[in-house]
Amino acid sequence: MRETVPSATETVLWRSLSYHRPELRGRIKGAVCLITPKHTCVNLEFIHGARLPDPRRLLRGSGREKRFVQLYEEQTVDWVSLREFVVKAARYEPGRV
Repeated sequence: MRETVPSATETVLWRSLSYHRPELRGRIKGAVCLITPKHTCVNLEFIHGARLPDPRRLLRGSGREKRFVQLYEEQTVDWVSLREFVVKAARYEPGRV
């Protein structure tokens, strides 16, 4: 995460490692992503995921805003695509069209 979004602030929030952009004034408004451990996997969560383009259909979830990618130990992960999505999330600014 540090290499992909070096300006992001890391905090522990909601039982997750939370990365946000402090210049957007808030952990929700400036949210980049959360890394959340679950019983069988780790979720990479995007608070504004529903508003971001997802042409590879990486994201899961049906909520109004939040989307996530589930990462399993035995899974082959497309790190390039995930990194691209983290960059999109870091560039997103709520309220801007």
